[in-house]
Amino acid sequence: MDIQKLIDLYPNAQKKNFPASDKKILSLVVEDSFLWIEKNSLSHQEMKLLKTLFQTTNHLQNHPWYHYLFETKTYILEESYRIIQIHIEARGDFLQEEWQQTISEIFPHLTDFFFYTEKDALMIEKRNKDYLDTLELKGIFLTLDADFDITTQAFVGSFHPPKQNIVAVFSEERKIFFSERDHLQTYGKTISIQEIALYYYTREINASSQLVTEYQELIQYHKMNKIILELWKNLGNISSTAKTLYMHRNTLKYRIEKFYDQSGFNLKKPDDLLFCYLLLLHS
Repeated sequence: MDIQKLIDLYPNAQKKNFPASDKKILSLVVEDSFLWIEKNSLSHQEMKLLKTLFQTTNHLQNHPWYHYLFETKTYILEESYRIIQIHIEARGDFLQEEWQQTISEIFPHLTDFFFYTEKDALMIEKRNKDYLDTLELKGIFLTLDADFDITTQAFVGSFHPPKQNIVAVFSEERKIFFSERDHLQTYGKTISIQEIALYYYTREINASSQLVTEYQELIQYHKMNKIILELWKNLGNISSTAKTLYMHRNTLKYRIEKFYDQSGFNLKKPDDLLFCYLLLLHS
């Protein structure tokens, strides 16, 4: 059920970009937003049903970044920070305190770390010379998933300098994380903003375009999918792509030239290669 349908059912409900701090308000996580409903307007059965269907938010007092990000309270920034968003699905009893302790030992430069729902957490990390890249983070979360019998989805934001509006940036990163959770499976359960940015910000490329659909079908018809993907990964290098595809270099050149003759797209040109890659990314 989407948030608008809930508002139709509960006219007094309000859609917000941050959780409620007032304990008199039921604060639910719905899609990438929060729904506020006054508890005294709900029956006991309605309250129980809503809590079963949606995650409720935690009331946090001793986490300055919670108040800064969600309640727009003042926080003085003197360093660059990145925010790692975590979503956890437990297959049994989740040893949350032990998991958090392990995470804190792995990430000694965390400025704040908290669960704002039962399943969603934020890790705020100050920039340091030993920060872990996305590949290293993938390995760590996979190992912890096995140890704690959980499934973790992690979205790694960029490091943002103090001069940026980090609250607005976080709001956008959170929206991307929630809207692309299914797409995360394509890349793995841990992904960075850099890995998904091209897909996310160009996803309207094929919206109601007959020409784009025709181009996509053309790529499929000539079986150029793998060639285009590998060319993109190898920055257009013919020799490296041929090696990856176990194809003779001359054969690959012939396929590229034939595709050019029949489609007009020259995959040796960066702009043409990028466009064809985007066609595949959104097909």
